[in-house]
Amino acid sequence: MKQIYIAGPWVFRPKAEDFKADVRSLLHGSGMDPVFPTDCLSDGTAMDVSCAAAIQAHCLAHLDACDIILAEVSPWYGHMPDAGTVFEIGYAAAKGKDVFLWTNDDTPLRDRLIAADLMEVNARGNGTDDRDGNLVEDFGAPVNAMLAVYPTCRSLREACEAILGMAN
Repeated sequence: MKQIYIAGPWVFRPKAEDFKADVRSLLHGSGMDPVFPTDCLSDGTAMDVSCAAAIQAHCLAHLDACDIILAEVSPWYGHMPDAGTVFEIGYAAAKGKDVFLWTNDDTPLRDRLIAADLMEVNARGNGTDDRDGNLVEDFGAPVNAMLAVYPTCRSLREACEAILGMAN
């Protein structure tokens, strides 16, 4: 049975248990076992939330034991994904894990910044710099180029289906 680490800001939202139930339902009977950051480790160790280092060690232990990471990269606290989730994606990628992403907002990052009036656009509709003069990567993706190389699905259901399709 393959284990899938389920990353994302869902852990901070109300009804996190409902989200976990949805994931379990989508993967039920597939031979894929979802692992959530808040789950106990395989030795029964519960997550210690008393300090950041303990939380990180717990999550990395889960990631080490998993084959795949499924991470939500929806905008969080602004226009980019949750920083902790991005860290977990990078860690999983460095360990050679399969990476799948999903977002509830697939608006290209450039368009998101324009809509928020954070990017200058000239008369021809072009713009490559934000208001501070920083280059904005424009690959038409909802995420930064370093994440855009991974399959990015438009919903949790679509991402689970992509993972199941890979397994077959």
